[in-house]
Amino acid sequence: MFRSSALAVLSVVFGGLDLRLGFTPANKRSKAGAHFPHLAGSGLKPQMTILAFDTCFGAVSVAVLPACGAPVVETFEAMTKGHAERLMPMVAQTLRNAGVGYGDLTRIAVTLGPGGFTGLRAGVAAARGLALATGVPVVGVSSLAVMARGAARALGNRLNGATLAIVADARRDEVYIQMFSSDGTIELDVARLATVADAVTLLPADAVVLAGSGAELVRKQSRRLDVTAALPDLLPHAADLAIAAQLLVPLEHVVPNYLRAADAKVQTANVLPRMAP
Repeated sequence: MFRSSALAVLSVVFGGLDLRLGFTPANKRSKAGAHFPHLAGSGLKPQMTILAFDTCFGAVSVAVLPACGAPVVETFEAMTKGHAERLMPMVAQTLRNAGVGYGDLTRIAVTLGPGGFTGLRAGVAAARGLALATGVPVVGVSSLAVMARGAARALGNRLNGATLAIVADARRDEVYIQMFSSDGTIELDVARLATVADAVTLLPADAVVLAGSGAELVRKQSRRLDVTAALPDLLPHAADLAIAAQLLVPLEHVVPNYLRAADAKVQTANVLPRMAP
């Protein structure tokens, strides 16, 4: 059951969305969610009903993994802005597509970054608010770790045992980078913000497959024949996060991992001094 005070906070933050009824304004409804039956074959037997979402990069992605063992249901929309406005309507739509209510949830999963400041903040705020409203624990993981699972599935045999490096363009000649096992499930280091030149020095000596929007930048700089680039349009998918969430430990504090300060700064030069009382 929702706690009324938390529900009021969510209603203010996310534009009056009625979480109890799962209402979505007609002009903002998503297309029907995609089903991922192949993810249900991961070897895990769902014992939890998981709501997962990602808002870190150029999309909003929401997925529901039902406890009954039904396929994961995902809704995905590419966008460069408006993540906060679209997230909760997409959550409500995806829950409806999966036949699941807020009261059925037993776990909430969110990507913790790195990524765009505004989108990342929206996702973490939503996870905190939903946890407060439902009493459901939150789990989180690197956005690059979620991308690694998708990349490993997409690349398949092309990895051939090579290290998988997820590289996202962070602009300003910088990238977010993190190394993974070839199946995308084991983090070999932590997510970092690095210049393209420094990212090259982070690569292992053995063969590496780079995946993501910054992959080609690093490959060119490396000048190594055993370093290849792929999947320039790679983005996190909440369906992969929902599967991974079954093995994650609930967080005591849900904290975003920005890796970089926000671009927007408070302007003080033209602020008038306050009058004395």
